[in-house]
Amino acid sequence: MTCTAMGVNLRNYLIKRLNTRPQQELAKSKLAFKELLNKHGILTPRTYGVIKHITDLEGIEQIPVDFVVKPDKGHGGNGILLLRRENDYWLTPGNHVYRLRDLKRHIEMILDGQFSDAAENDLCLIEERIYPSQALTFDKLVGLPDIRIVCHNHKAVAAMIRYPTMRSGGKANLSVGALGIGLDLATGTVRGLYEKENHVFHPLIAYHIPKGYTLPYWSAIVATAERASALSGLGFSGVDMILDAQDRILILEINGYPGLEIQNVNRASLRSALEKPPATPPATPPATPPPPDFPPATRLAAPPRQPMRQPMVYRPIQSSQEQQRLAQQQGRITGYER
Repeated sequence: MTCTAMGVNLRNYLIKRLNTRPQQELAKSKLAFKELLNKHGILTPRTYGVIKHITDLEGIEQIPVDFVVKPDKGHGGNGILLLRRENDYWLTPGNHVYRLRDLKRHIEMILDGQFSDAAENDLCLIEERIYPSQALTFDKLVGLPDIRIVCHNHKAVAAMIRYPTMRSGGKANLSVGALGIGLDLATGTVRGLYEKENHVFHPLIAYHIPKGYTLPYWSAIVATAERASALSGLGFSGVDMILDAQDRILILEINGYPGLEIQNVNRASLRSALEKPPATPPATPPATPPPPDFPPATRLAAPPRQPMRQPMVYRPIQSSQEQQRLAQQQGRITGYER
C-alpha cells in the first residue's frame, strides 16, 4: 500500500461532510434500517421479535432452534450471539454454552445499553440465523462470513470478505481475529488473505482458496450495496452483506463510520480510489454549425467612416446679431454654444 492511504483525519472529515446526523441515527438502528430496506424490496434476515423490556423475556425459550441475538444500536459486533439449540441449552460458533439464565442475563445487558454507542437503553433483536453460501465457505470457517463494501457518494470503492475463525470466536470482525480476504472491485476475484493481529498475509492455499477464485453474482452484490447506500443517504459508508445458503443477497447492516483496515486487506488506498476519474468521461457536445445562409468566407463591408466633428468650444455670446447668426446655422437659439 502506498503512502497515499486514507488516514483517520480524512475519514472523519468525509463522515462529517457527507453523513448528516439523521442519516447516522438511521444507520445506527438496525431495525429501522431493515424496515427501510424491506420497504424497497431489499432482503434482510427475518426478525422473529423485538424485546423492549425485561418483561418481554417471558417465553424466550419458545423461539426457533437457531437464532441470533443482537443489540439494535450495537457496533463492532459487540453483544451479538449466534446460537444453536442443543437440548436445554444453546451453543455459539465458538462452542460457548448459554443456558436460559445466561441468555436472559445477556439480553438484560443489551437492554441496559451496555453494547450501544451511547449510555442509553437499547432494544434487543431476535433474528433468523443465516448460513453462508458454499461460495463463501472455505477451510477453518467458524461463524458467518460477510462481505463489506465501502461506498463513497453511493458508489462502491473497495470490497473484502470478513472471514470468522475460531480465533475470532465466530465473529466477522478483524479487530477480534477474523481474517480479511481482499476482493477486486471490478470482478470480485480474491486478491489476498490478511491477518490484522500480526499484520501478515497468508497464502490462499492455507485456507483452500483457489488462486483466481471469483465470487458469483458479483455485479448484483455491488449493485445491491450501492442501492442500500443510496437509501441510507450516507455519503461515506460500509455496507455489510451476505450470500446465504440459497445464494440470496441479504443486507445485514450499514456502518456510518467504516473502518480503514480494508486498505491493508487489499493493499490499496481508499484515498486513491476516491480520487480516480470517472470510468467514462462525459461526452463533448458537438460544435454549433454556422448559419446556412451566412457562408464562412463572406464578410460584410464596413460602413464608411464619418468625418470627425469639430470640437465644441464654450464661450459667451458677444451680441444679439451673433446669437441670431448662430441660431440660423444650428437651427436653435441658445445663450451658450456647446
